[in-house]
Amino acid sequence: MPSLRSVIVALAVALLAMMVSLLMFVADVTWKPRLFYHPPLCDRRPSSEDSGAPLRLECFFSENYYEARAKFRRLASEAGLELRSFEVVPPSGYGDEYTMDVAILRPTEGPSSSGSVVHTSGVHGVEGYAGSGIQCYILDQIRRAREEGRLAGIGKTLVFVHAVNPYGMVHYRRFNEENVDLNRNALEPQEFDYLVNERDPNVAGYVDLDAILNPSRDDHAIAAL
Repeated sequence: MPSLRSVIVALAVALLAMMVSLLMFVADVTWKPRLFYHPPLCDRRPSSEDSGAPLRLECFFSENYYEARAKFRRLASEAGLELRSFEVVPPSGYGDEYTMDVAILRPTEGPSSSGSVVHTSGVHGVEGYAGSGIQCYILDQIRRAREEGRLAGIGKTLVFVHAVNPYGMVHYRRFNEENVDLNRNALEPQEFDYLVNERDPNVAGYVDLDAILNPSRDDHAIAAL
């Protein structure tokens, strides 16, 4: 039989947990939306009467990958860009989706072969939240320029690649689904061949320390003595 004291402690802990949950719920539906929540799809503007007004800068940034992707897709569509989506990793069993979205603005003057400018975000996964915000801001500027007739004269193709590493962006990490840092492993075949077959394997002095860092069983036995 549990003692009266243990029962009282258990009830107090349960009551405290309920109070914390209630406070979190109240905070989530009251002050959190006003202070920390960025409206989905960048709907907040300086003036509710002027739908053509520029968006507040904080509205271009997102708290998660799906919000960022939705903003990018909507703003690219509103700006009149060609939008494509590529599945990089199959959906997870938990409902996660991993797509790289591409928005293309064709030249308004001259041949399409006059060159391209490519702007990417999210090569380092979690760093994509900064890049996504920048891309969304540029797309909104393109929309405004088109509406005001200032878009003429672009002689190059503009390509915006959103979330090169969507897996890292979804899970707030630098590496992709294969645990690869895409910004550190982009080697040409000849560069990889040099690292494997030609470079001095002890260039960093690791071989000199290998016995210390990876002791054998005999070394362990000696150390134990």
